[in-house]
Amino acid sequence: MTTLRKSLLYFALALAFFSLFRLGLFVYYRDYFSQLSAVQILGAFAHGVRFDAAIIALFFAVPLLLMNLPLRVVANRWWQLFLAWTLWAMVVLMGVVLAADVVYFGFVDRHIAAELLAVGQDMGAVLRVAFTGYVAALAAYAVLCAALAALWRRIAVRATVLPRAAPIVFVGLLFALVLTARGWTFHGKPINVVHAFTSGSTAAGNLTLNGVFSAVLAADASRAVERKFFSPQEARRIFAEDYPLTDSPYPLLRHYEPKKAHPNLVLVLLESWSFRYIDALAGSRYGVTPNFDALVKQGLRFTRAYSVGQRSIDGVQATLTGIPQLIGMPYLGKGLEVSNISRLGAIAARNGYRTIFVQSSRRGSFRMDAIAQAAGFEEYYGMEDIPLVFNYPDPDASAFGWDYDTFMFLSGKLARTKEPFLAYVYTGTTHEPFARLPARFEKRSYDGPGEDRFLDTLYYADWSLGEFMKAAAKAEWFKNTVFIFVADHPIGKFNVQSVIDRHHIPLLIYAPGLIKPEIKDTIASQLDLFPTVMDLLGFDDPFSALGESLLRKKDGNALVVAGNTVGLIGKDGCLMHTLKNRLDACAVGERRQTPAYLDALERKLLATDQVVYELLNANRWAPP
Repeated sequence: MTTLRKSLLYFALALAFFSLFRLGLFVYYRDYFSQLSAVQILGAFAHGVRFDAAIIALFFAVPLLLMNLPLRVVANRWWQLFLAWTLWAMVVLMGVVLAADVVYFGFVDRHIAAELLAVGQDMGAVLRVAFTGYVAALAAYAVLCAALAALWRRIAVRATVLPRAAPIVFVGLLFALVLTARGWTFHGKPINVVHAFTSGSTAAGNLTLNGVFSAVLAADASRAVERKFFSPQEARRIFAEDYPLTDSPYPLLRHYEPKKAHPNLVLVLLESWSFRYIDALAGSRYGVTPNFDALVKQGLRFTRAYSVGQRSIDGVQATLTGIPQLIGMPYLGKGLEVSNISRLGAIAARNGYRTIFVQSSRRGSFRMDAIAQAAGFEEYYGMEDIPLVFNYPDPDASAFGWDYDTFMFLSGKLARTKEPFLAYVYTGTTHEPFARLPARFEKRSYDGPGEDRFLDTLYYADWSLGEFMKAAAKAEWFKNTVFIFVADHPIGKFNVQSVIDRHHIPLLIYAPGLIKPEIKDTIASQLDLFPTVMDLLGFDDPFSALGESLLRKKDGNALVVAGNTVGLIGKDGCLMHTLKNRLDACAVGERRQTPAYLDALERKLLATDQVVYELLNANRWAPP
């Protein structure tokens, strides 16, 4: 038997082993999966092979390559036996995780994720539970491993020879393993947890996934963080001062009274737009946002709006789910979707809305194509789908796409879309590196990558937005549409002097005839936008989010995250924290910070972090 054939047989046995646990999960929790159709179930089993193969290839790669080295010594019996039983041991260990995952699923209705990191800290307790409460299951698993060992041995003891053209076979195997570990994708980023949920169904996604894949990929995006600041009761008491809680299994779950009117909605996420550069909001005189300034004067604008984080994905996650990206926790696209969460696109689709997601950058950028589908959007488009209709000095110069062409593409789509609709568009030209623009947009010096280059790009982005709004104003759907304009985060390298500067963003709700123009100094966060959309569109669906509708919000704080620190911005100041000790504190205007005020901010911050973590970790954020 050739080394290649043996390798394929070992891989096939491992795949069968994983599929057996998927079947066990389906049978054991058939009530949970009862909502799925036969087509969805078969699709989940078939799609699941992709995830099983990817994680098996990741662990099997080195032993299989050693087993197929084009060297004569590789065919030796002792070498092949050693590698064969190494592979068997790997399968057994992965099986332990798969078995534990089946048990764990019953407690939280999702697969193991970042909490696997904490198992090693209390292995004694885990083993005691296993050998007292699951003796029969352990015995069954031992029998299964013995049966697998018997099959494994039948392959391992066969005489081994190198295949013909062994060097070519080795190179082919290397290529196949890399491609399989990537999820059989030739370009873009490898598959991640989010790709299991592209159907928009949490149950189908959970049936597709396996516990080893979810644990490894979530662990890659996570790390253990101590969060026992207060007793659970005390943390919730402090938390409830700002966020109402119920006694239900999902304490954050709530809904608004339904409305008769169900307008269209276009949410525009503006890449790197900063509050300070918007003249109509900040009272500055940069002169690069004349179109947005005109909209500001006719809309509901917020002078104290803040981004959750300093990365685009933080803003995307906040607006699509109402959940902040906590320190050490998986985020959207890297494991958060394993949990039961409220999904903006899915809720809109259930209410008869056509849902469209467009981004100017490439489809796989930030894994946004999979994220959009996981959030329930029916249509998704990226750079590859957007034709260039404007004449640029270098059409390929903008690494994250061109805003004007993206807006015109969206305008064309909406003209052919049946109402009501919810459209989410994410711009990109204002992302570094700043592209060379047509001469008409170069108001400042072109030399260097500094602030002037950004301002020229912002001037172009504002013009692009203005052209989109001119086209929208002529459309039939315009009079029944609400527009929300919000930045994903500020530009982080110019004139940043405080925590406020690092998170202060423009936020505007614009709907002539539907929403009265007004200036509000309420503390607003991207986390408030999910509830705001639910309120604006008149949905009465239950949802969970860390925020409040900006049509109702009177006061409060804004949670912010920056790398390995978390903070709270309040009416009179802000505080940053490492979850172990305080860092920066800032005052707003002429207000003075007092020790009592900082103590109160710290308590609210730590209680919020603890409660959000506990609900997500226990999968009690939202119902399945």
